[in-house]
Amino acid sequence: MTQLLDKRRPPWVIGSAISPADATARAVSVTLLDGREPHLLFDARLDGDRWSATAKLTEVERFLRESEDGLASSVSVGSDVAEVQPGNEEIALPVGPFLLAGSSSDWRAMLEREKLEPRTEEPPEPRPTSPSFAGLRLPFPVVETD
Repeated sequence: MTQLLDKRRPPWVIGSAISPADATARAVSVTLLDGREPHLLFDARLDGDRWSATAKLTEVERFLRESEDGLASSVSVGSDVAEVQPGNEEIALPVGPFLLAGSSSDWRAMLEREKLEPRTEEPPEPRPTSPSFAGLRLPFPVVETD
């Protein structure tokens, strides 16, 4: 019965499922670009297409802090804006075709990981921001980023 329901489930109900064979077709990497004003570089790939966006590290940390304090907050990620409302347990940032999501502790763990190996650019390379993604965004756990 479950198989029948799964076959007939509209894709908008849970988004499109990606089979394990296609798992390599999707990836999100995060890189801390250290310098005068540290930034996080988000690079998303899905089926051969690529999206890039940056966000100021101080702004992402403020966004997390305000969320942890139970406040509404927002942060710019490239040409998109992420928002969190009071009481939300999950924090999600739009990156190309994905909603990079996780708990506050998941986000903190990812930031700590990136702070251990920042990439220094002198002078910083200009980073083009991809246009905002217009389709249905797929959830992507922040703990699974490279």
